[in-house]
Amino acid sequence: MYLYNMTTTVETIENWDELNIKTELLRGIYSYGFEKPSEIQKRSIPELIKGNDVIAQAQSGMGKTGAFSISTLELIDCTKPKLQALLLAHTHELVKQTLHVIKSLGSVFPISL
Repeated sequence: MYLYNMTTTVETIENWDELNIKTELLRGIYSYGFEKPSEIQKRSIPELIKGNDVIAQAQSGMGKTGAFSISTLELIDCTKPKLQALLLAHTHELVKQTLHVIKSLGSVFPISL
């Protein structure tokens, strides 16, 4: 896993509760089966939620989709029914995987994702 931040020390978390995120999202994380954050999630999610740019690299299955999905859902304001995020993927399979993760994590949100 590679995460690079030129200006500051990267904040890390050890469990989901340390993120201080929306209660609905926390419920979605646990109901999806994410028990503890992976290494890439520990380092990237706090930075992404702060609005920092992140360049990260990890092998398949290490939690990258979960990392940017959780970060995106945390930043969305459910009271504003407008486009707030755009996620791009380079393959149709990755689009389907990302949609599945976001719908699952956001299933308890007060809006339809």
